[in-house]
Amino acid sequence: MILGLSVLLSLAAVEGVFRFRAWQLNYDTLDGAFARQPAVSPRGRVRFFDLIQPNPNDKIIYELRPNLKTEYSGCTLTTNSLGFRMPEFPLEAAPGTVTVVGLGGSIMFGHGVADGEDFFSVLGRLLAESHPERSWRCINTAAPSYNVVTKVETLKEKGLQFDPDLVVLGIASNNLDLPNYIRVEENPYDLGRSFILDYFEELRGQERESEARFAQLAAVDKPKLSWGSFNAVVTTDPAKIPPRYRDLVGWDPFYRALDELKQLSLEHGFEVVVVAHLDYDLVGAMLEAASQRGFHVVLTQDEVDAWIQKVYGEPFTIERYTQSPLVVNPENLHPSVLQHKLIGRRLAYELWQRGIIGLLLEKVPPGP
Repeated sequence: MILGLSVLLSLAAVEGVFRFRAWQLNYDTLDGAFARQPAVSPRGRVRFFDLIQPNPNDKIIYELRPNLKTEYSGCTLTTNSLGFRMPEFPLEAAPGTVTVVGLGGSIMFGHGVADGEDFFSVLGRLLAESHPERSWRCINTAAPSYNVVTKVETLKEKGLQFDPDLVVLGIASNNLDLPNYIRVEENPYDLGRSFILDYFEELRGQERESEARFAQLAAVDKPKLSWGSFNAVVTTDPAKIPPRYRDLVGWDPFYRALDELKQLSLEHGFEVVVVAHLDYDLVGAMLEAASQRGFHVVLTQDEVDAWIQKVYGEPFTIERYTQSPLVVNPENLHPSVLQHKLIGRRLAYELWQRGIIGLLLEKVPPGP
């Protein structure tokens, strides 16, 4: 009798812990964050939540707040009046101006590096130095955690108004996923379910994940796996994805976004370059899909391999890479300032080598 009562009390206590966990996760949803967000743009050191504001388009969800002057991830961060992490620029292109629009997530945004140190800024400076007879307007629309559907929608909503001559699309392994913090709020007071059982069912579901299932949905929660890949992710319970966002995740929406980008490039007459910094996890398949649609594909893995071989005298490994100066630090595996320079230089070289720069110079004659 006493033993049975003790077991019941223990289970009730554990159930209470898991309900408290659900309440905490609700606190970190995007809607919850926006509800707590001050109206005035933040100053000083901030969290990611403080950098963003809602976007009414369900394919974009959130965007960077305009006119930020703050510090994020240990680095200076400013945004212009349009909410882009870059200086102000003329909205109307002067004669002789080549316009390059960047679509990206945290890498193109420059997570962990200061203003102007991201590879897109490096590219812009190299283009201006090599062809000063043109003006180069490089517009960076990237925001952390954007996937390819969101990036293409950002081009439609924000980028096309600048009449781009070239669009640079950044690709990373999380580009089949939803942006961070998107999840369904759960009612911790719901007595019709067991949060303990739900948790273990979610764990079992993660263990059962397969490549076939990944073809349907991509990750919302992103636990890392202890196998030989890099930042591997697994899919989770589709019920965790709000219905209005389900068309943003998985391979089919990814393919549709690339098809839409292809159609936009034909209609508006711009070239498309797709760039990735490492060949890991799903990146290869994504780049292959881009190549099949006629996009120029640039992978800068060779630059990383060559740097590691030169400095350490050994081939690339994830362990060596994550402990090297190529990443911000072992806790923040985004590219460092050093790697952003490598990416920007390689991208500029590929644009020249493949004749893309020549096409742009032919399309945009020098100004008066």
